[in-house]
Amino acid sequence: MKTVGVSIAVPEPYFSALQQMRRDVGDPQADAVPPHVTLMPPTEVAEGLIPEFTAHLRDVARDFAPFDMILRGSAAEALAEMQSQYAEGA
Repeated sequence: MKTVGVSIAVPEPYFSALQQMRRDVGDPQADAVPPHVTLMPPTEVAEGLIPEFTAHLRDVARDFAPFDMILRGSAAEALAEMQSQYAEGA
């Protein structure tokens, strides 16, 4: 089995801003996992199905037009908010 996931990279200037926000709130994965939008979370796929899986992704990407995305909030923002609320209540 192979673990695969599908994501879209967050473009600049948002990439750098989110990356820094994650560092600022102490996210230990801030430099290991780049800012992204997950389309399919990590999923186990049988090694023998990887070529078919890759072909399917290629077909989907080919068949769908580019689209606009509005980013509202992030896990880093949620973490910062939780830390702030905890600090106020402590």
